Amino acid sequence: MLALIALVLGALWALHPAPRAAAAETASISGKVSAPAGTDPNWYKAVYVYASSTDGEGWGVSALAANGTYTVRGLIAGDYRIEFSASSYWDDESQKEVPSNLVSEYYNDTVNASDATLVSVAAGATKTGINAALAKGAPISGKVTAPAGSDANWYKAVWVDASSSITGGRQVASLNADGTYVLSGLLADTYRIRFSATSYWDFATQKNVPSDLVSEYYNDATDYDKATPVTVAAGATKTGINAALAKGATVSGKVTAPAGSDANWYKAVNVSAVKDGSVSSASSALNADGTYTIRGLPEGSYRIQFYVSSSWDDTTQTSVTPNLLSEYYNDTTDYAQATLIALTSGATKTGINATLAKGAT
Repeated sequence: MLALIALVLGALWALHPAPRAAAAETASISGKVSAPAGTDPNWYKAVYVYASSTDGEGWGVSALAANGTYTVRGLIAGDYRIEFSASSYWDDESQKEVPSNLVSEYYNDTVNASDATLVSVAAGATKTGINAALAKGAPISGKVTAPAGSDANWYKAVWVDASSSITGGRQVASLNADGTYVLSGLLADTYRIRFSATSYWDFATQKNVPSDLVSEYYNDATDYDKATPVTVAAGATKTGINAALAKGATVSGKVTAPAGSDANWYKAVNVSAVKDGSVSSASSALNADGTYTIRGLPEGSYRIQFYVSSSWDDTTQTSVTPNLLSEYYNDTTDYAQATLIALTSGATKTGINATLAKGAT
């Protein structure tokens, strides 16, 4: 009888296990963000509040309500840095991205994460009054132009970047269709402005289209140290920071692999143009037939490197490295012995080919 009772109780226990310990209650941080008088009435749409714990375990984000209030919920107990990040918002009426021209900051009134006042929250508690009054930025604006005959969508491939070596301040902007741009939300500081020509995604062809324009710094310099500094005062606007981008040189060719190589070997090979010991900002992956094209190279002499690394195999979900050796043009593994390729602005150098050798195993 006792054995039967024990068996029944065991079955009931299996059907109704003991309740688990209740999960720790989460915490919240709330406050209000304000902007200077005269700010775009929709500025709050461009501001997000981020809470990140010092131990990296807790994180949360909140948009602002129209009155500037926010609440970051679902936080674990801990010490948090609070960032009030101001960028831009999408305007449905104009179908454009609208910059806020507000300076991002950390609590309490600092632009440096290391100087932020930490906010401590206990499990299940709410910390209120974590407020911020954002300052108006010092915008930099201008216009970028491209040579006649450039791709009609060239402006989609160009980004404008303002960086300061003094405070570490940085801001990035894209171009409008007419080439104009505005770098908003900048601190009063001295900046170097870079116009970076990269690539853009063409939705019609579903391909990435590389730019054939040469990146440069203001004012007409290809080197950071030679860039003309641009200084802006608090609340002031600096206009006329323009750039006329030049058409770069182009290098193209074809890479082949030995018979018996993995069918997808080309996915693991990248071609780079190396100038004065540093890799150019322009490089190219291989097409399935082994061809490549590197565009937008500044005038000069280059060594061309065919670098073998690895590629991802979606079927096996593993990284695959082909048994091929990297090399420089023309058929050497030694940088110093690589053949220099002289390139002039707007010119195209073809036939820079490579036949990769099989490595030892």
